[in-house]
Amino acid sequence: MARKNTAAVDSSFVGKRYKTRPYVVDGKQVQIDGIPMVEDILFTSAQNTSRDKEEAAFATNQAATQYITDRVKGYPTIGDQLDALWKGGDDQAAMKVIVDKVKTDNPKPE
Repeated sequence: MARKNTAAVDSSFVGKRYKTRPYVVDGKQVQIDGIPMVEDILFTSAQNTSRDKEEAAFATNQAATQYITDRVKGYPTIGDQLDALWKGGDDQAAMKVIVDKVKTDNPKPE
């Protein structure tokens, strides 16, 4: 038996059940029919400044560590690397060339 889409059922239920109880913050209605209107919630200047600082720190961290993500995407799988190490010789040398190329293509920032 197929399941019904519960999201559609829930949203219609919420809208009817809480229709007469809107949320009010600082005299401004932020909820209609039980569904919050997030874009209408006002933040203080201090909250906005704090959030801006958090977002800037996150962006700086992302930029500083992006090379790690890029290297992980470029490396061969661990199984392939271990297989090359186990076999040794030409396979190991070929794997070293591949890994070194990924590292030079995605250098670690100073």
